[in-house]
Amino acid sequence: DKDKWINTERLRWASHFGIPITQEMPPNFPPLTLHVMRTLCALEHSDAQSGTPGQERLVRALDHLFARYWVDRVPTHQPEVFKAELAKIFGTQQTEQLLEEPVGPIKKKLIENTDLAFSEGAFGLPWMVCTNSAGEKEGFWGVDHLCQVVKHLGVGKLGEGGWRAVL
Repeated sequence: DKDKWINTERLRWASHFGIPITQEMPPNFPPLTLHVMRTLCALEHSDAQSGTPGQERLVRALDHLFARYWVDRVPTHQPEVFKAELAKIFGTQQTEQLLEEPVGPIKKKLIENTDLAFSEGAFGLPWMVCTNSAGEKEGFWGVDHLCQVVKHLGVGKLGEGGWRAVL
């Protein structure tokens, strides 16, 4: 079955890269995450009060939410849990402001991101678009293509016992 295979591969790659991850899939996977995706789009914008660039805020949120969902099995997609987890990262006031962002512009940003993914060939997750040091841009789908991502980016060795083993 595909779901069993995906779970096996998820655990293999996490082990290979030393990424902490729960052995069991989170309950009710995959969850509905529209409100999460919209909020993550809002995080991309710089926060004038804190002076923290949007990309930095987004990475902080993704790191925290990944650990809570994929390691601790906390249902971060549930609105009340999501809000509490964001407050742990950004504080209550900043989280309230973030969640009160006007829906229109954020919805538009998510649509633009989705359209961009489709225009670059995405048809599933994970989809990665990578540009190497020579400026060559390629899309990759699935965790089983991580070795090709590493090769394209030129960031790892494909020698004996290394990446060659997964090709």
